[in-house]
Amino acid sequence: IAAAANADVSCGVGTNPACITAANIDHVALKILNAKVANGSYLFPSATITDPNLASAQGYDALVQGPTTKFTADQVNGNVDFVFSDKDRIAAKYYYQHDPTVSPFGVSNSLGFPQTLTAGSQVLSLENTIILSPRMTWTQRFGFVRLLAFANTQQQFTNSDFGISLFGSDRLPGININNNDVSNLGNPFAIGAASNFANAGMFQNTFEGSTRLLWVLGRHTLSFGFEYDRAQLNIINKNNEQAVLGFSDFYHFVTGSLCTPDSNCFSANTEILNGATNRYLRSNQVGTYAQDNFRVRSNLTVNLGLRWDWDGPLYEKNGML
Repeated sequence: IAAAANADVSCGVGTNPACITAANIDHVALKILNAKVANGSYLFPSATITDPNLASAQGYDALVQGPTTKFTADQVNGNVDFVFSDKDRIAAKYYYQHDPTVSPFGVSNSLGFPQTLTAGSQVLSLENTIILSPRMTWTQRFGFVRLLAFANTQQQFTNSDFGISLFGSDRLPGININNNDVSNLGNPFAIGAASNFANAGMFQNTFEGSTRLLWVLGRHTLSFGFEYDRAQLNIINKNNEQAVLGFSDFYHFVTGSLCTPDSNCFSANTEILNGATNRYLRSNQVGTYAQDNFRVRSNLTVNLGLRWDWDGPLYEKNGML
């Protein structure tokens, strides 16, 4: 076994029932232990903390260093006012933001699986005001907001590199190995996309349109309005393209013994997600109103109004709510 396999697998320590011999080593685990990332280091790190007491106190015995995490923020802001005439003008505002973050250890404790978190937003607003008469003004508004946050974990290796057969998929499963053989923390050592947020995200769009008529009629200031909102929430979840394999400790990883429902695996569960995982949620809202500000006297104004709103139910466009 490569130097990367130098870990605490002493006989009878923790949950290790026996010493590891050549006959006990799983062929897939052996390939993983001997795999090297682009910089030449082992995928499974060698121990760098040799004091067992210190390793037990900290819950780990290896420190892994990688490239610097990079964060970029691009922003654009614009504002345009256009006057068609003394009675007609339009105002437009736009904002754009793009914030990609690249981290070598987004979800993986080992090198070879950098994660890119793409986040950003866009905001657009349009307002058109038309003066129909000295006592009547008509205003239309349109707004658009887009939010996105999506994580993508890259992989240097594929299933075929390690001899893994996983329902025809060539995406390497994430691997969680608990360290409860040296501590009671239960914090797993993660290799690859070993998280529900490894390859998933959301894209949300909101559209809003409204119109308002303002009419001054003697002592009455009348206002009539209508608005419509549509929300789109797209959940993109690619976790059905790969699995997560859990091992209770290093011994069980080397011997290829997966966590079972009755195992003491803490957060290192074995999961295979099947079926359609993307969801495209939609909802509509409609509102309308009429209002009268009636100036009864110079020191007395009565506000009368009636409003009706319809908050549409949340539904999935493919019927998969």
